[in-house]
Amino acid sequence: MTNPPTGPALVPARTFEGLAAVIGEVYPRWRVWADGTGWHAMRRGNYRQLPGPGAGVHSLHSPDPALLVCQLDAQDQIPPPDGWDIREPAPPATPEPARRRP
Repeated sequence: MTNPPTGPALVPARTFEGLAAVIGEVYPRWRVWADGTGWHAMRRGNYRQLPGPGAGVHSLHSPDPALLVCQLDAQDQIPPPDGWDIREPAPPATPEPARRRP
């Protein structure tokens, strides 16, 4: 008896986009997406990854959305560096208006 095929090839892209959007709503300081290599999350705003054990990371990668959520949860438990307040998501970047030449 063989098992039915499973995996990303059988799941519509809309499902991945929807799940990524839901994960992003739960973790608003992270941009979440999926592609052919797995699931990814990158911190929003100008986050600088500091060296050393126990420091938060700039980006995460996982083959599975559940594992990515575990990684996101662990990252959100790491206290920010001294003097940093990262509780609120960074505001979205807005492009500067084009200037007209006189």
